[in-house]
Amino acid sequence: VAFDRSKNRLGHGKGYYDNFLAKHKQLFNRYPAMVAISLTEQIQSEPVPVDEHDVKLDKILTCDEDIE
Repeated sequence: VAFDRSKNRLGHGKGYYDNFLAKHKQLFNRYPAMVAISLTEQIQSEPVPVDEHDVKLDKILTCDEDIE
């Protein structure tokens, strides 16, 4: 798993997280609050690849910084 500074998430490519978020939005008409806890090394300086169904995180927390 990796993240970029635009709060995008790169997972394992199976779509489980995306499917969960889509179902949550269908049930509650909104996405849940999405906060990632990450190692500093997981934050990429370049953008991670995203698709149209990917949902940005609200915040990424590392031991060195909070990305909002």
